[in-house]
Amino acid sequence: MALAFVIGPACGMVADFVLWVLAPARELAFGSLRSAAAGAASAVDTVPVARVLAEQAKSLLDTVLGSWPLSVAMGVTAFMPVGMLTVWKLLTMVLARVDWVRVEDPLEVQDQDLSPSTPGPLLLELFDVRYRYPGAGTDALKGVSLTVGEREFIVLTGANGSGKSTLVRVLAGAVPTAGSVMRPGAPGIGAVGGTALILQRPEAQVLGINVAEDLAWGLPDGFVPDTATVLAAVGLAGMEQRPTSALSGGQLQRLAIASALVRKPALLISDESTAMIDAEGRGSLLELLAQLPRKFPVTVLHVSHSGVEASRADRVIHLVNGRIAAPGPDSPVTHSEAHPGSGSASHVVAPEATGRAPVLELQDVGHTYAPGTPWSHEALRPLSFELGEGEGLAITGENGSGKSTLAWILAGLLRPERGVCLLDGRPVVQQQGAVALAFQHSRLQVQRPTVGLDILAAAGRHVHPKAGPTTDDRAFVEGALHTVGLPAGLATRSIEALSGGQLRRVALAGLIAAKPRVLVLDEPLAGLDLSSRRHLGQTLSLLRNRDSMSLIVISHDLEDLWDACPRRIDLGERVSQRQAR
Repeated sequence: MALAFVIGPACGMVADFVLWVLAPARELAFGSLRSAAAGAASAVDTVPVARVLAEQAKSLLDTVLGSWPLSVAMGVTAFMPVGMLTVWKLLTMVLARVDWVRVEDPLEVQDQDLSPSTPGPLLLELFDVRYRYPGAGTDALKGVSLTVGEREFIVLTGANGSGKSTLVRVLAGAVPTAGSVMRPGAPGIGAVGGTALILQRPEAQVLGINVAEDLAWGLPDGFVPDTATVLAAVGLAGMEQRPTSALSGGQLQRLAIASALVRKPALLISDESTAMIDAEGRGSLLELLAQLPRKFPVTVLHVSHSGVEASRADRVIHLVNGRIAAPGPDSPVTHSEAHPGSGSASHVVAPEATGRAPVLELQDVGHTYAPGTPWSHEALRPLSFELGEGEGLAITGENGSGKSTLAWILAGLLRPERGVCLLDGRPVVQQQGAVALAFQHSRLQVQRPTVGLDILAAAGRHVHPKAGPTTDDRAFVEGALHTVGLPAGLATRSIEALSGGQLRRVALAGLIAAKPRVLVLDEPLAGLDLSSRRHLGQTLSLLRNRDSMSLIVISHDLEDLWDACPRRIDLGERVSQRQAR
């Protein structure tokens, strides 16, 4: 502040000098101000009180402009400390939030002497590898030894928090805490012929404005990608000019896979890349991943919770608490479940109201993005239904049928282009927060540095930054974690150290703790292991039957959720029926 009072007069003198040099421009500006003041005074001339105030304002303006050197110097001098104080306060709040994020590169190359231009990820050998996250009390990986050869299709399984994502990081080039990793060259992340990594959250990898631009992003000069062939292989044929902002979650994941394939990687690591894709698309994508080692010189390592996907592998690696172990009773390898989303027809009932007073009501709701422009895209066809108190409704459909768009409309975060969504008879856009939405990508709504603080914030409980959580707050967090099947010790864990499945359950814990009128879950089973899926289904059933919470689950995967959501609307069937007509 002291410096501001020194800088202020100096800046004032500079401003006076500029106005003195540019005298014609100064007079023009001052004349415009006087004319504007005279015009305003004339407009209120018939109102006695306003006329007096206008005349006083004109007199004050004449005084200020008449002694402009002093007025400008004083104004600039006064503005400088006020402006600096305002900026300082704003930046302090921003930097405090930035400080929560660890400045750490999880994919630091092991051998800095290896040139990134000469990738050689295979043959890859791990010897007694251990990995511990900064601040953690235990290792995430505990003595892992394995070999990854050429042209294999490997499936990596394990419960949430077992170390799968951590092992993926090490295979992709992260430096282990202990042990050694041997490979003939550099990991070559993103390089042609190197390692391609497809993360759990595809939105973190999509950089282009449209599909074609995203595929070409970061490619070396002179390298021409086979865009058409790759897009056809992942089910996005003909979408080169489609804006990435208009893609659904499943389509974004396919685009992330396509962006990896154009680089002709030797090692392709797929971290649950099929989790956000509908049943039909999941089957075709799994077939693509399984066949890649047979058609190209590439090894595919796919992380999955699906028994069907694990059964296609040349080799299965199963992790238990950071160690390679034999598959247990809850391992997907020992469960050949039906393809997700293939529920029995007996569970499908008409979507009409069941007689209870409607809590949520959709009246002919539809949405088109960028209507009236060349980029117009109908995301959701007109839809009507009612949801009573304590009812559970499942909404299914293939990728691109409008499920995620509908989720945002239900939560009041998106005003529909046509129709209206009502909560207790009033537009839901006027009651944001009454309908809670669990995002398709959980990391986007986890806003605090630790698990406990995020749950408290989501539930509306204010925690003083210096005092920290109270004993009552800690008990509240433990209860919320227990609801979603997570241990109480996770409360102090950094958000950045959680697996994808743990992130999903933490986000859900905060929403449930807030006791919303209606709970909407967008793809809640993605990234969850078998045990977590069953626990979530039981939790949702309990919330609906005991607490009369109204539920809407939007997903292409309803296995383990039929008791929670016995009613169903299939957006894909509605689209097919319209096309047939």
